[in-house]
Amino acid sequence: MLLPESFTQRLIRETLDRAREGEFSDPVQDLARRLPSDEDDVVESLYEELNEYYRCTDAGDDHQELVDLATDLDNTYACESSQRRLEQFSALTDVLEELAAELSVDQLDDENGDDIVPYVSRSHFVSAARDYIQQHFADEFEGVSWIGITTISVFDNPTLRLLLEIGEQHDNADLHFFLGAGSYDRQRQRLQEIPDVEIGEAVETRHFESESADFLFDATDGDPDTSIPDELEFIEAPERRREVEYLAQDIRGKLADGYDPSDIVVVARNIDSYTTPIQDIFESNSLPYHLETKTALAHAPSYRFLVATFDLIQAAIDGEEIGYDTLVDPLRLGFCLPAERRYHWPLRDRVFLYLEQRLHDAEQRNGERTFGEWQRTVANLSGWEEPRERMESFLEWVSEQQGSPPATGEELRDLVRSLVNDYMYQMVSERRSRPDGPGIDATRSQLTDQHTTAIAENVYNSAAQVGRHYEYLQEIFENEDADNEDGWEPSWEEASQALFDVLGGGSVRQQQKDGNAIRVVDAGDTFFMDAEHVHLLGLSRGDFPVEREEATFLHEKLRTRVAAESATGTAPFFRLASQETQHKVDVDYYELALQVSSDSVTVSHQFRDTEGNEVPWSAFVDLIEKDESADYVTRIRSDQWLPEPGTTGFAESWETLGPRISERDRQRLIQHHANRDWPERTAPEISADDLEAMSTLTDRSTYTEQVRPRYDRYVQPPTQITVSPDEPAFDDIDLEEVIGSPVSVHELDLFSQCQLKFYFYQFLFNFSGDDVRRQEIPFYSGSVTNYRFGELPRIIRHQYTGDESRSAWHKIIEQELRDRQSLTDEFDNRDEVRAWVQDEFTPYVDHMIGGQLADEYTLVEQEEASNEPHERQWTWQQEHRVAVDDADADVWMPGHRRDILPHDDGYVLPVHQVRHSSYAEKATKSCWEGSQYRTEGCGSLCESCNNLDDCGHNTKFMLDHRIHLLPYAEDDCAGYVFQDQYESGTHTRHGLIKQNHAAAIRGGIDNGPEANLGPANQIPSGGWYSKQGEWEDDLTSHLEAFLPTDDGSDYAAERGFVNRGGCESCVYRSMCGIPDGGDF
Repeated sequence: MLLPESFTQRLIRETLDRAREGEFSDPVQDLARRLPSDEDDVVESLYEELNEYYRCTDAGDDHQELVDLATDLDNTYACESSQRRLEQFSALTDVLEELAAELSVDQLDDENGDDIVPYVSRSHFVSAARDYIQQHFADEFEGVSWIGITTISVFDNPTLRLLLEIGEQHDNADLHFFLGAGSYDRQRQRLQEIPDVEIGEAVETRHFESESADFLFDATDGDPDTSIPDELEFIEAPERRREVEYLAQDIRGKLADGYDPSDIVVVARNIDSYTTPIQDIFESNSLPYHLETKTALAHAPSYRFLVATFDLIQAAIDGEEIGYDTLVDPLRLGFCLPAERRYHWPLRDRVFLYLEQRLHDAEQRNGERTFGEWQRTVANLSGWEEPRERMESFLEWVSEQQGSPPATGEELRDLVRSLVNDYMYQMVSERRSRPDGPGIDATRSQLTDQHTTAIAENVYNSAAQVGRHYEYLQEIFENEDADNEDGWEPSWEEASQALFDVLGGGSVRQQQKDGNAIRVVDAGDTFFMDAEHVHLLGLSRGDFPVEREEATFLHEKLRTRVAAESATGTAPFFRLASQETQHKVDVDYYELALQVSSDSVTVSHQFRDTEGNEVPWSAFVDLIEKDESADYVTRIRSDQWLPEPGTTGFAESWETLGPRISERDRQRLIQHHANRDWPERTAPEISADDLEAMSTLTDRSTYTEQVRPRYDRYVQPPTQITVSPDEPAFDDIDLEEVIGSPVSVHELDLFSQCQLKFYFYQFLFNFSGDDVRRQEIPFYSGSVTNYRFGELPRIIRHQYTGDESRSAWHKIIEQELRDRQSLTDEFDNRDEVRAWVQDEFTPYVDHMIGGQLADEYTLVEQEEASNEPHERQWTWQQEHRVAVDDADADVWMPGHRRDILPHDDGYVLPVHQVRHSSYAEKATKSCWEGSQYRTEGCGSLCESCNNLDDCGHNTKFMLDHRIHLLPYAEDDCAGYVFQDQYESGTHTRHGLIKQNHAAAIRGGIDNGPEANLGPANQIPSGGWYSKQGEWEDDLTSHLEAFLPTDDGSDYAAERGFVNRGGCESCVYRSMCGIPDGGDF
């Protein structure tokens, strides 16, 4: 039997590890020292090139002949490195063959009772097959007189010897090689140089029914002598999607001309790169198609969640520290918990996103942890109960599996079937997301579409094979490790390995269920196909023919020498992949694709890469003169997104174009040209009569009900939304609960900057079930979106701190360091302050507030060193409601630090934290620059700033409403301070203080952490009360507009805010549409 790839790679890893410890020969030890065997890509690369070595040398038997070629290389480095590498490969082969021989044990026998012999590589297996052929082939195939070999482009050493051995077994039978033009000359030369092989006269079988195909293939060797056929067309598209768009239009035209879909074949060197646009565009154009390509089982969620689950269980057993992603990966991929109510599984999106966010947050604060620690973390999660309960159930199941890995293959088979069966049952109701929109009908595609569980069924059906392979691994390694105290035992790691061995390299091919569909295939799979028209996609340089990547171990100079010597006769059996051999293989594929056509051929490519650079044509066609003005060349303009007459071969006028394009494209054309604002006689030209004629071909209801409203919203988006208490959304919850009193202070911030921003936040995201969570500052992470809000508005995510920070400050002020002046008594320097924070709090909290507390220590030091009396103390103000009598409403204020000045008649200095660096300055608008008076109204305070036109701040036109609330929250206020998290230093504190209280706060201190509260930010009492009056007026007007009336509430965007760039960073911009509508 042939050992699985992963099995052989496992032997290679074991060999390299043991070689580092001094085992095996010097070449193997030298190779091991140079390679990190714990890196999968390195071992895979070594395995691939070792297999190339086997295919070249007939599993190592012709090793010395290859060494002789390497010795004669003209490049000194290539010569020495190739000889060293070949010596290492030969020594490594000896070790692997020895290890494989040890695996041939009595327990492993076939159905006849004979021992099973494991082979290290396919080349070893084919080499051994020759001996079997010598003994049995003639008896099994008696009377054979003709043997044909076709569909093979690559003849390596073992394969060629095998075929010749077959020929020798039949003296009266001839071998007939059917080869493509790319490989024909080379293979014939090789065969001619092999002793005792007689070569007959060459028979020319190359045949192109299509004149275009014949012309194109002649062009691979040079510029053809004949003129370009009428049935040949070249298409240049600016990018891949536009290339497929043209293809779809061209096919629709051919269908209108009488072609049958089965008469058309679409070919690419690698169709995988075109799969997504073809699915989208063909379905949008109602074109029946069949993608004849394979889907890797390793990409299937039904396989991946099994591997992720088994790996998680093994990590739990090993006690290794894991990240949250390892913990939730099985759930992300669709794991369904056995013996649980199926209603809950797989987890709903909101439940999963909530878990992912909370666990990501936990990892950010405390890092990775063991499985047991994660269990305790999950058990302590507060808030929404359903996600915690589901996660606890899952982790409990994982914990139960730790001590009972599958003991037999039968147990593993049953477990795989059970888990995959639950997955399939729950996914039955799921449907693939399809292109949707006006004029799109995907009915035809739905007839042959496979369900989501189709691939899962392949995984389910492979469970028995996985079980048998698991038993095979068990028998092999239990015997191998018999003398090892740590011998092989059943484990979840081995179960995962068995899954990978059987399914990891597997693939499935979708069956053709629509016999009247356009076939879309890889060029190498076009054997025995025929069609009237062939469209070749992706004929760009580097794509077809493929540019081969340089190898890692066997030098390119050696590969080039082998290619030359095998063709001239000194080493006819040798073959190593090189750019030359790759090109010849691709010529064969190209020829196969062209032979499909019996009539016409279209060749296309994208002439721009993703960076906008020009991409030349493939080497197959670059010698053909392709003047853009020629009839046979179509270059799609970069600004051409819609069908036009003259750009396809089937329509030279709007009159002929209209009936031949899809309903979707007709709707787009009418809408676009009927409303375009550029002058007549510019491309593409279209008349009112043309538009009227095309309109008669379209569905009027689709246009009036779907297309036109979308256009109107885009050009003139609604600028106001009315929310009524009578809407169905408020059957189970009152509108008053959503926007009534008490109002949260951060809601006012959003509302005052842009009412629509508040609308999207409050009505679309700020809920959990039937509850609206208004008095909560949502969690924000720079890398993970919030499970309820998605991307948070910048005001909230940057200006309001989370629970962790506020809880830490509450603990410091109320429990640990109640006397602010004692900071210098408790600590000798700033480093001790940071060390204390690190001991008392998590690293995440230390990162947020450690620098701030160290700054507070410095400030107390400076106060003590000054000649002025300082008795400033801190207290903690719990979250509370602030009554705004003028508006008959309450405003909720989150907890914050509140400093008392006993030496200044007990005046108060509130200190508010902001989450993001530099936002203390932005929240208070300390960034304002100007010589005239600054208004304090949220909509206008930035208008008089000299820097408005160049301002890049994302909180323009908004003053933090915690400032507005000062007159209502504090009777005796000395000023206010806002402080950045994560930072320390003078730039992190901003605010405003009354001049007559400046001595109590800043007396005798010239610099320090609160240097920004110096004279520039000190204001006379009269100026303070003037500002206070504006704050009160602004707050009252906001609350009056905010609170609902009996008829509901209206939300609108302010024209000046939009036109001054206020929407530039809004997370709701795509939902709103107003910023893209221009000056409304």
